[in-house]
Amino acid sequence: MPTIQKQIVDRLAADLTLRSLLPDNTGAAASVHNRRLKRGTNEGATPKAFNMTPGHPKEGELLRSIVVADGGEVAHPSGAKRGTRLLAFDTFPRLYYYAEATESGKAAIDAIDTRCVLILHDWQVPGTTVRIQAEPERIPFIDSDEFPGNVETYRRFRGPGTRSIT
Repeated sequence: MPTIQKQIVDRLAADLTLRSLLPDNTGAAASVHNRRLKRGTNEGATPKAFNMTPGHPKEGELLRSIVVADGGEVAHPSGAKRGTRLLAFDTFPRLYYYAEATESGKAAIDAIDTRCVLILHDWQVPGTTVRIQAEPERIPFIDSDEFPGNVETYRRFRGPGTRSIT
């Protein structure tokens, strides 16, 4: 069964409205990623996050992107479900958003975040008991140290669920 992270990536990548918000001023379309952004084409790289058009004036620049980070799991305060062999847990996937450090880039992130919340909030992850909930806050925009000329921010989601402990 695909991980919760993979299912979130697939759900976001399949949304045509969200995909229409990801192209930037280079005319190239970015995508949704399941790992930190990294230049290059070697293993672990995310080349679709960068303008790879040879000779383009913006060749190598970061495109608007979403990174879905695995949320791990912590025991839910309720613990095991009384009278069952089910353990309650929470997972906290995070969506990192990247765009150019301009007003239009920030506005794009706001629209992308709004769409992601609409897509994911109250979504039951197939094959699991996890139901994704959007947390009410998103961190403020910060200048990206890793990708100068870009801003980044993230929203944390919460996914309570249960798992058999047999």
